[in-house]
Amino acid sequence: MSSAKFSDAMLSYLDQGEPGMARVYNFLLGGEFNFDCDRDRANVLMKKLPGVRRMVRRNREFLGRSVQFMAQRGIRQFIDIGSGLPDRGATHEIIRKVCPSATVVYVDRDPEVVGCGRLMIRDDETATMIQADLAHPSTILEHPELLKRVDFRRAVGVVIGAVLHFIQDDEDAGRVVHSIRRTLAPGSHLSMSHAVTDEISGETLDRVRDVDTALTPRPASQLLSFLPEFEVVPPGLVPVHRWRSHPSADAECPQEDDPGSELEKLLYGVVCRLR
Repeated sequence: MSSAKFSDAMLSYLDQGEPGMARVYNFLLGGEFNFDCDRDRANVLMKKLPGVRRMVRRNREFLGRSVQFMAQRGIRQFIDIGSGLPDRGATHEIIRKVCPSATVVYVDRDPEVVGCGRLMIRDDETATMIQADLAHPSTILEHPELLKRVDFRRAVGVVIGAVLHFIQDDEDAGRVVHSIRRTLAPGSHLSMSHAVTDEISGETLDRVRDVDTALTPRPASQLLSFLPEFEVVPPGLVPVHRWRSHPSADAECPQEDDPGSELEKLLYGVVCRLR
């Protein structure tokens, strides 16, 4: 069991004997904040879902492009919900390239992730991490530490990356987005990725649900119905690797996961602006 990247303080938060999804995700992204049990779990996922590593990396690339887009349009305060570990390629690293003074608040419901994540960014005065749950938006929007750093009278960039689809009830998912929207000032932006059914075969959906029964893919039209007061930024709601990607992105991406290429069409991404 390797723990070379974790400080003793970080290890005090973590269960090294059980896989954690944030650490599994970190491994799939090529990170080093993971244990043997996490890597074992990731290898099982890759066998059951060929292409899952490529899908995860495409989603992280979409996150990077979308927050860069928001920062370039003047957004200077960000809330990243369901962020996982703020490792390389995370929101604060992307935004720093545009505006070093921008504020980032990471949100995760897992206390292990939050404890470790706070230590990972402790030297960054403009970033912090709080424990709260997207299923209960008030725990995020009314969190004292967030309110110290985010002024909701000004435009905010909100990231909901591949997490809303874990809220299984459609009405509840819609209410979550509505609760966040009504807190935001005009000019705020939302970046969201979500599992979508439009281009996925029933066989692939069955395999995905077999791996995670809580995952609830939705039709693209239903996701757009959650955004009635937002102006969707071109190219709209599309597979994450198609959202403002470089023309050569497909050629540059490793091809080892080609047998699972249909899985790339599972996650769609959208960026929208509140009118």
